[in-house]
Amino acid sequence: MGGVNALGATILFVVFASLMAFNIYKWAQWAQSQQFRDWLVDGSCAIPSRDFDGGSTTTWSLPFMRPSWTEATCKVYVYVRAGDGSPVRCEHEMTWMTVTHTPAGAPHESCSEWVSKHVGNGTFECSFATGRDGRVTQSYAGRVDDLPDRPGLLLAQAAGFSLCTLGPPLLVLLCCVRKAGR
Repeated sequence: MGGVNALGATILFVVFASLMAFNIYKWAQWAQSQQFRDWLVDGSCAIPSRDFDGGSTTTWSLPFMRPSWTEATCKVYVYVRAGDGSPVRCEHEMTWMTVTHTPAGAPHESCSEWVSKHVGNGTFECSFATGRDGRVTQSYAGRVDDLPDRPGLLLAQAAGFSLCTLGPPLLVLLCCVRKAGR
């Protein structure tokens, strides 16, 4: 029987360690999203100004499936009120506002179109998260219950990735242990 190839063993170790690190990242991403979702509360928002900073657009979906929804994130001036009508201060002068478009394949409004549509038109339902100081850190257009289930999607992604990457090595290990026991 030949010796172990050091380069081959190193490459396998690096690949396995990378897969483990990415698995940990995916599960941490799910846990963070779930915790953030738990912090969201319903309220009402008003956009007093047409000024905004465009952010990013993200499409969320499960692998091998059509996109589920698209989120457009803009930094806007926003007045936020809690569910009881009391004003809530924002952490910064401009706050991140995320607008969700379902389904993702449908045409969606850009930040400029969305802000133009809501500026000066009174309040709209929103949900928001506050930091430790009670100031709004991020807000979403729509009630918490109406927002897409990002934690559920991230859970499915993490579980699927873990199954695909850790399942085969565990199956090989199980077969080796069974064979050694004979």
